[in-house]
Amino acid sequence: MCANQPDPDLELREAFGVILSLDCFSDYISAIAGLIFNDNLSKESLSKILSDHNIERAEDIKEELLDLLLVYINLILNDHIIAEKERENLGLFKIYFRIKEGDFCKLRYDDIQDIISRQFERLYTDHRIDHAEAIHTGYLQGLFELVKT
Repeated sequence: MCANQPDPDLELREAFGVILSLDCFSDYISAIAGLIFNDNLSKESLSKILSDHNIERAEDIKEELLDLLLVYINLILNDHIIAEKERENLGLFKIYFRIKEGDFCKLRYDDIQDIISRQFERLYTDHRIDHAEAIHTGYLQGLFELVKT
């Protein structure tokens, strides 16, 4: 590796390794997850997968892409922390997959309610929320566009 190239995102790779091992997605969603796992996601590589599966645009498989992102979100929340890099990754995925504000709420409301409820329950176990937990809560709500971040 050249000195001026960024290090690969090992946590992202590990998360998408887990996702690929689940074998619960369609062939094209698994292929997209494979692009992410191999650090090869680009407009061109995504377009090629869509074209190979006779899908005109990412919006045509938006619900499946949301499901992929929800699995990733659940994995990154295992440590109860949303790191800056994880927020950046999700922001990029939303751009690549053309996820618009309100899509999570409109199409996967029950899933995000479950995620948020589990996180709030964990936060409130000690009957107080410190500054770091408050920031985490804001980040979590921001992931689903429930508040502006």
